[in-house]
Amino acid sequence: MQPYLDDAAQVSTETSCQISKPVLLVGNGRVDPDLIRAARSCEHTLVAADGGADRLLALGMVPDLIVGDLDSLRDRGAFPSTTRILYDPDQDSSDLQKCLRVIDAPFFLCTGFVGSRYDHGLSLPHVFLAETERTFVFVEGDDVIFRVPDRWLCELPPATRLSLYPLRPTRATSTGLLYPLDDLLLEVGTRIGTSNSVAESPVSVTIDEGVLMGMAPRERYAAVARSLSLTCFLSIFG
Repeated sequence: MQPYLDDAAQVSTETSCQISKPVLLVGNGRVDPDLIRAARSCEHTLVAADGGADRLLALGMVPDLIVGDLDSLRDRGAFPSTTRILYDPDQDSSDLQKCLRVIDAPFFLCTGFVGSRYDHGLSLPHVFLAETERTFVFVEGDDVIFRVPDRWLCELPPATRLSLYPLRPTRATSTGLLYPLDDLLLEVGTRIGTSNSVAESPVSVTIDEGVLMGMAPRERYAAVARSLSLTCFLSIFG
């Protein structure tokens, strides 16, 4: 069954959408109202992954674009004609994957994709491994989550929590960490780099092989964004 398609001029089955602005991408999990409201002051395109549109509507906000199989969108009639809806019936991909497949944008700030379901959280490592040419930062709960560049330098205050989790077997060197990465093999099942801490700023990480997912306190978003050469949404935690 293809919901809404018979009588909905709003709904499209386009397979691509080019967006020149940074994207604030909202999922149907637990979202932070303060973060989403604060982002309104930044120039961006507001995109909802399926039922994430209802989360936005509850906050009095209207997405520019909705993407998904529409199985969790309560009422597409609640949205104005200015909201585009891209219908993707694929049942072998998550709503997050659907959004990333159809949207061509320079940067994604994502929230609402983890919530209380651990299996939803597993989509984040998948994105970091599959999408190597674009930049994604997730704000979920107390964390800002990102893929660590092969050469990374970040101004973080001493005692800042910093987890560096290997998505593939990883060898790296570091400076500024309480527990240096030098001469270690980070690999799931043997040794992982969670709950490290900043001993001295700046922190530097050089990855010789492998892939690291970084996790820092959400209030350090601006520092992380600058370290990734981003200028998007820098004021949202200010």
